[in-house]
Amino acid sequence: MRQLTDALMAAVAAAGLAGVLLTARRAAGPLPRGRAALALAAVVGLAVAGALVRVPRLLPERHAVTSSTAEPAEADPLARLPELARTPDAPVLRARTRGEPPRTWPLLAYGSYDPATGWHTGTALTPLPATGDGVRVEVTLAHPARLLPHPPGVTAGRPGGLRHDARAEALHSATPAGTYTLLAAPPPRGGRPLTTPPGTACAGPELGELLTRVDRQAPLADQLAELEQVLAAAGSTDPATRPVDDGCPAVARTLGEGHGTSDQYATAFALAARMLGASSRVVAGFAPTRRPAADGTVEVVAGDAVAWPQIAYEGGGWVDYWPLPGRTAPGGAASAGAGRTAPPSAATRPPTPPHAPGRPVWPPALAATAALVLLAAATALTVRIRRRRAAERKAAAWWDGLGPRDRVLALWQRALRDSPLTPTPATPATGARTVAACAESAPLRALAALVDRALYAPDGAPGAAEVTRAAGLAAAVRTEAGSGARRPRTPAADLVELHAASRGGRHT
Repeated sequence: MRQLTDALMAAVAAAGLAGVLLTARRAAGPLPRGRAALALAAVVGLAVAGALVRVPRLLPERHAVTSSTAEPAEADPLARLPELARTPDAPVLRARTRGEPPRTWPLLAYGSYDPATGWHTGTALTPLPATGDGVRVEVTLAHPARLLPHPPGVTAGRPGGLRHDARAEALHSATPAGTYTLLAAPPPRGGRPLTTPPGTACAGPELGELLTRVDRQAPLADQLAELEQVLAAAGSTDPATRPVDDGCPAVARTLGEGHGTSDQYATAFALAARMLGASSRVVAGFAPTRRPAADGTVEVVAGDAVAWPQIAYEGGGWVDYWPLPGRTAPGGAASAGAGRTAPPSAATRPPTPPHAPGRPVWPPALAATAALVLLAAATALTVRIRRRRAAERKAAAWWDGLGPRDRVLALWQRALRDSPLTPTPATPATGARTVAACAESAPLRALAALVDRALYAPDGAPGAAEVTRAAGLAAAVRTEAGSGARRPRTPAADLVELHAASRGGRHT
């Protein structure tokens, strides 16, 4: 819908520019037929070009700022999701564990949200001890990196130089590392979600509609479970093949259209959870979809890259939620909200089908078409007015340049055109007496006699009085023939028609 609207608006703008240029050129006078056709072709060409040329769109702030680090792409793994989605089968890591394989491999957690630019994070890295408690996990990366994927709850690691931030889920190596060994002890689940004052950083009708499908009288954990179920049935999750956009407009568009990327659904859940009073964040990392081998080996590929939300629990750290439509929880495990029963009002509500239509396309398309039609009509009217005024100026100059005799003959010529009672003679000079003899119109006979005196009387050269009388007789002929009754004319328009009649042309 947005692409169609952009194309139509670009076409309107291009046609408007071309129309303004054409109007300015036509103001100087009518164009020859060939040049007018070229001008019309230019208008159509500019409109088509405006519809086809893609106007560059500004990226969110996160994608517009260049980092000064040696590996800027690693500084923001959420922004790397499109890059990873383009090569879904590319290997990322192979891990071997002596216990239960990790279900998720976080890279970075985002806790600060800006409605315009999306998620941001700040890390406070501390040296990671070489020994500690936890399950041993041996990791081999396909490509050495500084920002390292890792299981939740890292307590120790080798080689030396690893630094960790449990709050931001960041594990960093001083130099690009290809292999490393970690000890992980995920905190036990339990307790209740931590509560915070409700946030409204991205409150809007779409998020508000989500909250209407949640039982606000239930405990906060049940509300979050219902919210997870509602979003999981809201449509479909698309691969993040375009630049990540998790600002408020993009999230609202995802909820309205029924499909979007994992980071947009994760953002919608995290923001709605904040409106319920829960502490939330979004994590970027990997969620393997392949089953572990018998020896506990886990393989992660680029297509496993995903974003998901987390909720802070009392005594249990951060707990994963999985509100992504069409994508099951990693490892087939139940998410925090699984197993809870939604209230009848939410359970009986039919889920939104995949790719459900959001805002209709026709209103912006109709508005753009109407604007284009009005612009074309205004341009045509402006051109017509300017042409009429140019014709009036030309007719006035022509009339001012005529003497009394020629003015009488011009009025006679128009009277012959207006009167259907007599055939038009070849010339006024040879036809005035014939018309005077056979015409049934008294004004036309009187005007014919005035023309004869103007042409043949030695001392009958007409003056201003004869011109005034000839004008009155010509008007009487027009009234008698019914020409003047059809459409009243201004003096300027009457002069233009008189000029056209004198040239034997057609007045438009």
